[in-house]
Amino acid sequence: MQQVSTGQVREIGEITEWFDRPKAAVAKVRDITLSVKQRIFLASETKACCQLVIIESIQIDDVSQDTVEITTETEVGLKFNANARKGLSLYVEVDKSPEQ
Repeated sequence: MQQVSTGQVREIGEITEWFDRPKAAVAKVRDITLSVKQRIFLASETKACCQLVIIESIQIDDVSQDTVEITTETEVGLKFNANARKGLSLYVEVDKSPEQ
């Protein structure tokens, strides 16, 4: 049987505010480049929650952007294709180089 790598994830931030309409969050995010249509994981260790969402829009200082490069902790507005809630952590999948 062939094994398929599912990859690893890295925490990039946390949702600090959630708005049911329009399914948007304010999140403190760090050390990541985010893009519209990017898939990220939302998870909570204490609330048995883990879901994959797609970023539909990104705003920094009320300015919409398709891609943002974040090097220090920054408040970012993120609109998702699904519901979330305050307190969820944001994770991205990281590529693992094949061992040689």
